[in-house]
Amino acid sequence: MSALQRPELPPGPHRDLVDALHDLHHRAGWPSLRQLAAAAGCSHTTVSKAFSSPALPSWGTLDVLVEAMGGDVAALHELWIDATSPTPGETPRAALIAGRRTEVAAVRRHLERGNGLLLVVGEAGMGKSTVVENAAAGTDTFVATGRCLPLSTQVPLLPVVDVLREVYAVEEGAWLAQVLADTAPYVIDSLRLLLPELDRVPSDGSHSNGAAARQRLFTAVGTVWSGLASTRTFAVLLEDLHWADDATLDLVEHLAASGADLALAGTWRVDDPATSVEKLEWWTRVRRLATTLELPPLSRLETGEQLTLLSAVPPTPEQVNQIYRRTLGQPLFTEQLAAGLDEDHPLPRLLGDLLDQRLSGLGDHPRAVAVALAVVDRALSDSQLREVTGLASGALTEGLRELSGRRLLAGTGHDVQLRHPLLAEAVRRSMVLAESVEAHRVIASAMSGWAEASAAEVAVHWESADDDDRELEWRILAARQARARFSWAQEAEQWRRVIELWGDDVTTPVYSASLAEAYCSAAEAHDHAGEYVEAMLLIEEAAVRLRDCRGLDRARLLAFLGTRRGYADPAGGLPVMEEALMAYRDLPPTVGHVDLLLEVVASRHTQGRRRHQASELGEAVEVAARGGFVASHRTALTWQAWDQVIYDGDQDGWNLLEEALQLVPIGPDPLLVIEWSMMHADLLLKTGAPAEAVRAAADAGVRAAQEWGINSWLADRVRCSVVEAYLNEGRVPPEAEPIRCGSFPDVPDSHWSAQVRLRLQTLAGDLAAASATFEGIGDLSSMWSLHRGDVVYHASECLLWRREPERALGHLTAMLDETLPTELGLFHGGLLSRAARAAGDLGRRSDQKHLLDLRSSAHVDPFDPDRGVGDAYAHGLTWRAEVARFDESESTEHWAAAAADWDRLARSHDAAYCRWRAAGAALRAGHGTVAARLLKRAATDAREHLPLSRAIAATAAGAR
Repeated sequence: MSALQRPELPPGPHRDLVDALHDLHHRAGWPSLRQLAAAAGCSHTTVSKAFSSPALPSWGTLDVLVEAMGGDVAALHELWIDATSPTPGETPRAALIAGRRTEVAAVRRHLERGNGLLLVVGEAGMGKSTVVENAAAGTDTFVATGRCLPLSTQVPLLPVVDVLREVYAVEEGAWLAQVLADTAPYVIDSLRLLLPELDRVPSDGSHSNGAAARQRLFTAVGTVWSGLASTRTFAVLLEDLHWADDATLDLVEHLAASGADLALAGTWRVDDPATSVEKLEWWTRVRRLATTLELPPLSRLETGEQLTLLSAVPPTPEQVNQIYRRTLGQPLFTEQLAAGLDEDHPLPRLLGDLLDQRLSGLGDHPRAVAVALAVVDRALSDSQLREVTGLASGALTEGLRELSGRRLLAGTGHDVQLRHPLLAEAVRRSMVLAESVEAHRVIASAMSGWAEASAAEVAVHWESADDDDRELEWRILAARQARARFSWAQEAEQWRRVIELWGDDVTTPVYSASLAEAYCSAAEAHDHAGEYVEAMLLIEEAAVRLRDCRGLDRARLLAFLGTRRGYADPAGGLPVMEEALMAYRDLPPTVGHVDLLLEVVASRHTQGRRRHQASELGEAVEVAARGGFVASHRTALTWQAWDQVIYDGDQDGWNLLEEALQLVPIGPDPLLVIEWSMMHADLLLKTGAPAEAVRAAADAGVRAAQEWGINSWLADRVRCSVVEAYLNEGRVPPEAEPIRCGSFPDVPDSHWSAQVRLRLQTLAGDLAAASATFEGIGDLSSMWSLHRGDVVYHASECLLWRREPERALGHLTAMLDETLPTELGLFHGGLLSRAARAAGDLGRRSDQKHLLDLRSSAHVDPFDPDRGVGDAYAHGLTWRAEVARFDESESTEHWAAAAADWDRLARSHDAAYCRWRAAGAALRAGHGTVAARLLKRAATDAREHLPLSRAIAATAAGAR
């Protein structure tokens, strides 16, 4: 068979769908309409309409057709969803729905080609009606709907009348008349009882009464519905069968048991305390005859989708979390709360009334249990309930039995809780203030002795009991528990509440804590959470409130004040840190003293002022050793080793590092493990160690970050050091992929991942993306100088390959102007050689002179091979070769010497760049054979560096 006719459609999702369907028909070998109809179980006319009609086919039809042709059902379904989505101003075919795609598709398939009874079941408000209405609206099947109502008096077969009347309205009764014409006369006589409009149809006058009449009526209804289904695709939907009258339930059971050739669907509410015993017995019987589709609550993601559909402004992740925490994915509750996306927003009146009805009429004992569970707001055991309610065992059992009978409880084993968080809210809302305060006091007192209760949980109840003193005690304990879990946001929250509760006496410790500890610990927790502004504001507040404190509190407060000020202004923070050091030196050894000495060293380091570093590092080692602080001793020794190896090229520094590695504290802090790994890996990286050695050094820190879920700048740095080591060797390791695709979220004010992502994008030849990543880093001045230099170095490569040498040179010289006059110039030989490359590309004498002047003004030689920076000498050789381009004295030998030293360091991309330049010099000198050999080696070494590979290939092509 040849291709089928395509409908005339404008460009858009509908035409894309039709094109995809016809393409699939082609790939399937152009099966005929009758072949497809037989495989899909529908008429050939339906198949023809799906391919050739301008009307959008139902998904049920497409589903079976795509499956019959061996196509990708999921892909076609996505196209169909796009085609059925309303454009702005268009009325959709069905109500928008969050999630439930699988359930809607299952109901739609049943309505289109199913047989027997399908029951869609779920708790009240779970979206049963929305699912079946969407399924019915998305199909070409004629779905006649009857609705059951909670009437005070039963009206027999009311939903059946709805169905018959909906059918009778089609073509002014012609469709129903056509079917009735082929049935026995008793059918019309039986249906007259339900549909008076049939009085105009002639009758044979036969009648029956009692049970026989009901039997004939059920048979008549089944006959007519099956007859309707034989003339066109037809299905019956009965909503809210839990409210149905007895006759309707009997009819449904009769049809399900008799195997009527009919697609019948219904909805049923489970766990409804108002459902009678008789109806529950019917439900138990009919489930064996039906297919059951149970609707679970929506997921957090689907709740967010529902809120997006309901809200004019898309909700934030925090708002989605707040709503989901209250509704647990119950769609009706989510819909009601969507008007106020705020955790503390009161219950809407309709929802409040609904929940109040569930709780109305509770006796004293069940109410006491409900109040206790609502105030605790979690599961409790029998013994805990007895303790907080004061009920004897018999009374407690009575209360639990009534709550369970009203389906207000949930739980497993001996632990129970209220069925839903909003039920707990409704109970709490019904309590008067005095009742609430007393309940929280009783629960806080009892919970203080429960082993599984957290200090934060106990503190919240003391707060609600208006007992500030007991709350303060438990807030301090909660803050320390949060610190032990590395839950920084929670720790900061607890300490801030401690600060609020603290009295006027700011110098006297309470519950083994001082106000200075509260301020400093809160600020440190904010720091760890990346909330640097909050940390600084707290410490500035403490400096005013605690200006008269003395001793350790004063030392610690000054230390925090100086270091936090130093983050923004290293020179301004240093005097305060030195004042804090003076205070610490008058006290016994403390970990804080060691930490402050290392902060002072870091501050001097960022300013390129190393003069006092050796003595301060020595003091840090001595204080840690004297105090027996094993972890701090290891940290100080690691810093001392890094300083000696890098600045002095001193072998004794490696011995110090080995000594540090032998110090293993009991129960090491994962934060320190990350820091030790970072320092070790960074030292190896800077000294040019093999990538495998860097990975081994970083391994403990990487594992600690993963196991504890820590995503600090230290964790970011230790992850990135491994990738950088391999990239230096011209290889992209597996660890690069999470950074490339953003699996690890970027840490605020870290930018290590962004720097590595920039390198990866440059290597892949995606220079526009790399440039955008660089621009996205923002204000470079907020970074420490060494990190800023690394970012500029890698960004300049991207800019040079983008043929923007002027921009690259601007960034490079700005960095060099700042650092070369200081000891930080030691680390920036790469910036000098890269700047020379940019200047060579520009060919301007003024740029060349400025660079030569910068080189001569350097405080330390950035190319000194006797220092610890491993690539310094190779950069020096590269600088010499780049400078030779200024005066046209460039030679193959210059570049070959640089390439050889890069080979020594296994830096294949750097070596390939030098050989590419060497080949260019050889070609200009007329040495084609030498150039060809250099280009071949360069092409091999440039693998995984697309811009360089392209440049090498272009040079090779020009040489031929």
